[in-house]
Amino acid sequence: MGSIERMRSHKQQKCDRLKERMRSLKPKNAIGRRPRYAIAYKYSIPPTMSSGVYTS
Repeated sequence: MGSIERMRSHKQQKCDRLKERMRSLKPKNAIGRRPRYAIAYKYSIPPTMSSGVYTS
């Protein structure tokens, strides 16, 4: 039983470590990924919206 508990706690530690790593990486990801999405939105949505603005 003791070994199982130890394994579970070890897994939990691994999970916590991964979560902390993800949390520490998140700011970089937000800076690195969001602009790409923003650009995608800029180039996918405005063509229709801007044409609507220009025609009206």
